[in-house]
Amino acid sequence: MPISTLEALKSWVGHYRQTVLAQQEWPVVLEAWHLTRNGKSRDLIRLDKNCDRWMSAMPFSEASRAVGQRQLGRLRALRDQRIILRYLEAIEAGYANGWHPVVYGLYLAVFSLPLRQGLVNFGAQTMRGMVRGVCRGPLLTDDIIEDAIEKEVGLLPGSLPELPGEQLFLNR
Repeated sequence: MPISTLEALKSWVGHYRQTVLAQQEWPVVLEAWHLTRNGKSRDLIRLDKNCDRWMSAMPFSEASRAVGQRQLGRLRALRDQRIILRYLEAIEAGYANGWHPVVYGLYLAVFSLPLRQGLVNFGAQTMRGMVRGVCRGPLLTDDIIEDAIEKEVGLLPGSLPELPGEQLFLNR
């Protein structure tokens, strides 16, 4: 999909942030994080499979699958994490795809990374990766594109869903 103007770029990235990221990807990352923390490998594989419906229709579905599988493959050495091994086995058997949002949630849980920061990082990385994969017009220089993305990245914390345990801090 070619993007030739700054307005088209802003619109496209804003639409992604508001609809795909906030309404589809972040909830999957959160659910994968929760399932991984609770050791529910069957449910994690089921979550991955449930993502097929909407992920397959996305323009960057193959990239999501490739990134997710590559990241998960790097975790293969963590043999004490059974959930990783079961998820890898499901992918190898064709029962799961290794979608990027699912793997990212698993990654956040396995390494006990901060959830809020992880979600913002996921959004920023994904936006940058998608924009790199888009054909763009000659008026869109790297600096202009980076400025537009930075503005959207700055909006990510305000777009986050309620996170587990947040209500403990809101009532003080």
